[in-house]
Amino acid sequence: MQILLSTLLMFCLHGVAGQASWDAALHLHINSTRDTFNARCLDGSNGGFYYRASSSSSSSRKWKFHFMGGGWCFSGPDCVGRSKSLLGSSSYWTPTLSALWAPEGAGFYGLMAANDTSINPFGDWNFVWFAYCDGSSQLSDRVDPVVVGSTTLHYRGRALLDAHLFELERLYSFLSTATEVIVSGTSAGGMSAYLQSSYIKTQLRAPGARLVAAPDAGFWWDVPRYGGADSIWLNNMKAATPATHWNATLRGNAGACLLNPPSSNALLCYTQPHAYAYLDIPTFVVQSVADPANFGICWGLPCSLKGNSPGTCNAQELAAITAFGAWLAGNITAAQSAFVARDGHFLTSCNQHEESCRQFDWWGISVRGLTMNQTFYNCVWRSLRASPFSPTVL
Repeated sequence: MQILLSTLLMFCLHGVAGQASWDAALHLHINSTRDTFNARCLDGSNGGFYYRASSSSSSSRKWKFHFMGGGWCFSGPDCVGRSKSLLGSSSYWTPTLSALWAPEGAGFYGLMAANDTSINPFGDWNFVWFAYCDGSSQLSDRVDPVVVGSTTLHYRGRALLDAHLFELERLYSFLSTATEVIVSGTSAGGMSAYLQSSYIKTQLRAPGARLVAAPDAGFWWDVPRYGGADSIWLNNMKAATPATHWNATLRGNAGACLLNPPSSNALLCYTQPHAYAYLDIPTFVVQSVADPANFGICWGLPCSLKGNSPGTCNAQELAAITAFGAWLAGNITAAQSAFVARDGHFLTSCNQHEESCRQFDWWGISVRGLTMNQTFYNCVWRSLRASPFSPTVL
């Protein structure tokens, strides 16, 4: 299919969004297989996930699998601080997901929502929210714990993913019966969707099982630092991925990158413009090219926009932001150029981070007459489904 480029010209305007449920019915499941997989959060506690069952028999074998975001810890001291929060310890998690995540103002709207299937064709699917507590986008695989000061840390992100998949199979026959799967993720979870979806696809056992990745705000890249020549992102990956810290691993087709990395630099395998070439599944990229988190984590922009105004940015910095957005969009379209018959994207210029979880974004932002919901369906998912669907324009 032809790739669809949906780009706004600077800031986003939101249309009127339809009703979707804030769904408190995702309940926590703490893994019982911690010792089997040595699967632990940073503080050593059990990992887990939140789950909502399908609401219709016709969708009992269809799944949405979402990787929670929350950044990374690139050093021992960073991980110590993280281990004392909900991003590093399951002891802070609540029985229902809404109680955990409601203060953040996002969660189960948009692609995540459970609502009328005439609006959202995925609204009645099984839904798993992968609670994030390893600080490494499930890349870490260090066998023995590490003591930093007086704190013991466990870098077991890979094992947590394996334990989750095992538990989902044991409890709900996910791997053996799932026929259609959407793997999404936001921010650090968007990176997970890029780097872990291929591996998850290899674990599906139902004949003809289909999987699509929908990473949101996860296109982390090696742009040179604002006003400098080095790359903040590559510096962080250089510190985080070695055996002395995460002992980072890649699996599925993503693992092939490490066997023959671009420019003989393994760090590029954790960098989306380069890692994208190893994605062997249909992928729909959601990304703002004016994402403030991308500005900070990858670029080091010294100013900040405020809503639809320049904020603290001067004329020179605003011009640089426009150039940055064009450069990022170019990286995404170039990465997808080899997959124009398979993949799609929805690029905005919203001054915001993450867009697939919010009702007013997923159904409210419209570009060329199509919402994110419609673009995702028309661009990627429709090719994998036998039944027609015409999403409602809201």
